[in-house]
Amino acid sequence: MTAPGSTIVRIALCSVLLLAFVANAQRVVNSSLNVPLEIDELPQLLSETGIFKDLQTLEPEAGIIPYEPNLSFWSDNAIKSRWVYIPNDEQVAYSLDRDWRFPTGSIWVKHFDLELERGDSESRRRIETRLLVKIAFGVYGVSYLWNKEGTDATLVREESVPLTYDIVDGGVAREQQWSIPSRDECIQCHVFAGGMALSFNTRQLNRELEIEGEMVNFIKYLGDIGILDTKIETPEILPRYSSAGDTSYSIDHQARSYLAVNCSYCHSPSGGLEANPFDVRPNRALDFTGLIDGAVNFDYEDPLVNLVTRGSHDLSALWLNMTGTSTLERMPPLATFERDLEGEELIKRWINEYLPDYLSFDEWRAQHFVDPNAAEAAKNSDADGDGESNRLEYVGRTDPNDAHDHSFFEASKDGGLLRLSFNATPFSEYQLEASEDLVNWNLFESESNPVRMLPEGAEQIEVALPIDEIEVSTPFLRVKVRER
Repeated sequence: MTAPGSTIVRIALCSVLLLAFVANAQRVVNSSLNVPLEIDELPQLLSETGIFKDLQTLEPEAGIIPYEPNLSFWSDNAIKSRWVYIPNDEQVAYSLDRDWRFPTGSIWVKHFDLELERGDSESRRRIETRLLVKIAFGVYGVSYLWNKEGTDATLVREESVPLTYDIVDGGVAREQQWSIPSRDECIQCHVFAGGMALSFNTRQLNRELEIEGEMVNFIKYLGDIGILDTKIETPEILPRYSSAGDTSYSIDHQARSYLAVNCSYCHSPSGGLEANPFDVRPNRALDFTGLIDGAVNFDYEDPLVNLVTRGSHDLSALWLNMTGTSTLERMPPLATFERDLEGEELIKRWINEYLPDYLSFDEWRAQHFVDPNAAEAAKNSDADGDGESNRLEYVGRTDPNDAHDHSFFEASKDGGLLRLSFNATPFSEYQLEASEDLVNWNLFESESNPVRMLPEGAEQIEVALPIDEIEVSTPFLRVKVRER
């Protein structure tokens, strides 16, 4: 049996090592770049841009940082690598939910490989390397097309470039189309409404990455070296995207993550041109996205088709447009020829299996109150006097007219752990708040307090907190719930 205190000593030592690494992390100055703000002055060869120290290994020059988002945008089965450069002594304006703001001269580099035989890494072929450059009023995007030998890449013209590759997919030989987007197409996606740099935000970059041989949280790293204008001390409490199949998150969270990454740059209040726009930004509650029973803008040859029809993927324009089974152009509309079968299955499952259980507040209220417009049915009323507002009863899916049916919160001590258990729904997210006086509440800043979603197949959330993390000065904890 471990002697009392020995585990705490080891944790303390690890903390010291981590703090030493963070303290020594420094921003590296770059002096090699040859990527001008004027698009017409770009060098003709990728090797002349000063981005890569070694084109064979794609090792970047000093100050150009590799990164990887939590959830990659669908790119026809391409394998992508990414780097970012923020000009020396400039900073990125951080935001939790809104898009980050970037200084002029920032550069994002995205490289595309394609396996000519699916699943065989030895068959990889270099396709293109794209640059996105922040200029004074917006961005510009260009691409460099690699030669067949994979030794260098040449700047492509303004127009899109169609390509065809012979591939083997599941043992079957076929052709795969590819399109290098035109410069106009680049800025159709990389719009101001989407943050311009689409994968550079809190939910995408809140993850562990290897930097100089150490595993660090990437957002915290950016703050520590001064690239972010905000120091991030506890990244664990920040939200992040989840990928399809990540069962530690609900199907709702997986689906909403997918839609945010693949669709929100157009489908947000200022991103699209539809008469009936919908909004799939990740911080919007589902009730306010406009998806559920939302009106469609085009003729789907069936009057029952809505943007999303709960329980019926084949009556949901969202899924029909993803798969190309409608009469309209498959979404997303630019530079893609291959269907995202995993993404389609995720959205299909979300619509068919999970959304039938979803009710808007007005629908829920109509089920429980004879007169949904009565004062007792208002959001902030407590119809059954159990101490929970109708809004909280709605989020917890409890009966607002039964004082015995309400949210539960259980706590127990187990050795050095405080174990908490509370009911949850797939359409909400949960975090702990702490208080000294039961009046002023703040987010409990601990690596043990991530944004929690209901795990797939579960009905409640279980939390284990090391008791030594709970300070005597903040003895009160509560669960904060927010609709997704």
